[in-house]
Amino acid sequence: MLTAEQQVLADELHARAEALRAGSEEGLSIREAVELAAVQLGLEAPKPDQIEAGG
Repeated sequence: MLTAEQQVLADELHARAEALRAGSEEGLSIREAVELAAVQLGLEAPKPDQIEAGG
């Protein structure tokens, strides 16, 4: 079971990832969208390939 704070973060991550996938011209995979959403939300540091791609 998630704490209230964890649930809020999970919901934000889900919503951001879904928006990224919907707006992607390149057809992001679910994994790519979640990774990018985590970086955008400050939950994960960008990976070198995301920096090069402008992520």
